[in-house]
Amino acid sequence: MFEAFIFDFNGVLADDERVHMEAFRSVAAREGLRVTEAEYFERYLPFTDRELFERLFADRDRPLEPDTLESLVNAKVRRYYRILEERGQSGGRPILFPGAGAAVEAAARRGPLAIASGARREEIDHVLEAEGLRDRFTVVVAAEDVERGKPDPESFLKAAAGLTDGSDSPRFGACLAIEDSAGGILAAKAAGLPCLAVEHSLDRSRLGDADWVIPSIAHFGAWLARGDGAATAEAAP
Repeated sequence: MFEAFIFDFNGVLADDERVHMEAFRSVAAREGLRVTEAEYFERYLPFTDRELFERLFADRDRPLEPDTLESLVNAKVRRYYRILEERGQSGGRPILFPGAGAAVEAAARRGPLAIASGARREEIDHVLEAEGLRDRFTVVVAAEDVERGKPDPESFLKAAAGLTDGSDSPRFGACLAIEDSAGGILAAKAAGLPCLAVEHSLDRSRLGDADWVIPSIAHFGAWLARGDGAATAEAAP
């Protein structure tokens, strides 16, 4: 039985991966750099804001000065919040995926929770506080807390270490990672964590490195109730 849970944020709990994509593509376009939707999800999905621009400029053989990088990251963050404001003003969808809040509550009844995300802490806190879920998470590892983003395992290792401190804490191997990207799954597996994937951002064929795959986070409670990924759970291909 899993004793603790480490959630990715964007694309697992927060239904804002396309907001991040739109903000990134908008800022990149100002620099004359075109990024297709398919390219974003195939190439750039798991990276932090800094890594997004670093890798994009490297892929396009463009130099990128530190001051320019900082300006691009700040512009992307401003665009992200502007899109959220516009969505709210127009009566758009809630920021969380349907069933995300219930999934968090179901996991919290089993053990402590963490987030391991490439998003900025202010963005994570903004959503969790708005949804009344911030106090459910013992540990939040954000982009500012790591030197290397996913697919490097650093964020998951730090999250698990935070959850497993103390004599009454869960065992490291009993922490389940919940992801939506191929890079995130690789990070979780490199950290030695079992991984459940959700088909929010990629289809099942791209999530084969996960131990289990469910169609959406709304299926998490039922999956957990079936026995923490026992033989009755939906295994990855």
